[in-house]
Amino acid sequence: MSDINYHSKYLKYKTKYLELVNSSYMGGAALEAVKKESEVVVDLQPLSAPFDKIPSHDLPDIIHITIPKHMVKDIQNDNPRVVAFLKSNEIFKGVVEFFQDFFIRQFTQNKISDHSMISYRINEINIVSLNLLDDTYSILTMFFKYLNSRINPIYTHALTVALNNVRIERMTKIVELVESAEPDIICFQEVNSPMLPELEYKLGRSGFNNYIINKTLDTFIHNKVVYNREQFRTIFYKGKKLPPGEIMFTDKAQSYLIYNDILIFSLHITWKLNLVNPGPGRPQTQYNASRDQLKSFINSIISLGREHNILKIVLVGDTNNSAENLYNAIRSMELDDIVFQVHESQDSTFYVELNGSDKIDNLIDITLLPPRK
Repeated sequence: MSDINYHSKYLKYKTKYLELVNSSYMGGAALEAVKKESEVVVDLQPLSAPFDKIPSHDLPDIIHITIPKHMVKDIQNDNPRVVAFLKSNEIFKGVVEFFQDFFIRQFTQNKISDHSMISYRINEINIVSLNLLDDTYSILTMFFKYLNSRINPIYTHALTVALNNVRIERMTKIVELVESAEPDIICFQEVNSPMLPELEYKLGRSGFNNYIINKTLDTFIHNKVVYNREQFRTIFYKGKKLPPGEIMFTDKAQSYLIYNDILIFSLHITWKLNLVNPGPGRPQTQYNASRDQLKSFINSIISLGREHNILKIVLVGDTNNSAENLYNAIRSMELDDIVFQVHESQDSTFYVELNGSDKIDNLIDITLLPPRK
């Protein structure tokens, strides 16, 4: 559908919406009609599945890889002398090849990340979202949490080398799956610097000639030193260049753009924001702190929407919380000037469970209502 046709539909919808709301000051049947009008979202549909876990009994034996004692502490730091030592080790080369073969097989099964790619349609706009999995060293330790800590770094480093070697194949498969959904908007999380030019080139050939990324970089602490991490929330789109924006939420800059009068966020909430209800081992104060952070963010995006006369806001991506917990937390905020829904992905992530669920790729759909007089 062309932008012109869509815009005429949007204006018709907006006029009807305001007439309904103003007819009874947000009450009774008018409010119910507004809610019905706002429910224009098709349930999230998975386009891929997360990676399989690698059984420990399938891993190649690395017992004969002996790391010199003076290098052991440096293996997790990508120290050049450790990298050179492992690169020359024949057993290590075999481990890398094992992981490369594993991932190539996964790609043929449409398994491309530790998350599933999801798609949905809202107000005639088709949106695809995926947490790509930043294939850097520290993040990949999750594959081997069940292993002895002394050998874990060797496997993790081999996995990093393998993913680096198959990056082009993985990005190619990701773009293939994206294109199959014929999206208008593509929201990615955990895009790192080596991935970005591959995605820019491959998606550019399909007409996605523009994208935005967060300008404020993530940070991490190693040995009490703070480092920047080039890990981006990106949004790819077709057509004329739109002004980018971002809002800080927890420790990440959340990227957004306004596309066809919808405020769209590529969302990645830190795992530290835990919205699981209070209970044994989960004090009320911890829950309140997480809820207050979310409330501040929601209020910020509501203000942004009103500033730009936006009715519809969509936040999609890796929420690191269950849809139910997100819904309950937002509902408890008693925000009278919005109608909202939370939609849950149908597929689990690579993780068994995080913050109450293993289905943590969700969509928050917010419709702004005129402020009460």
